[in-house]
Amino acid sequence: MAWTPPTKFIVILSFIIALAGLILGSMGALLMLDDFPALFEDLGPNGNAIFIGVLLCFFSWVLMFLGVKLKGL
Repeated sequence: MAWTPPTKFIVILSFIIALAGLILGSMGALLMLDDFPALFEDLGPNGNAIFIGVLLCFFSWVLMFLGVKLKGL
């Protein structure tokens, strides 16, 4: 099993997706600080922002993983 470095395009795209996920998740978490007691009752729209941010970070990791594992991606 050979290790192939990912292309610059995959690295930059993965970085942009991860950054967007971190920004979206952080903004959702910071907006949720105002309603801290309601944190455990219902996540609401801010919880959706956090969930989407986590999904974007996971997708960027998968993209980087595939860029390393698959040759020519």
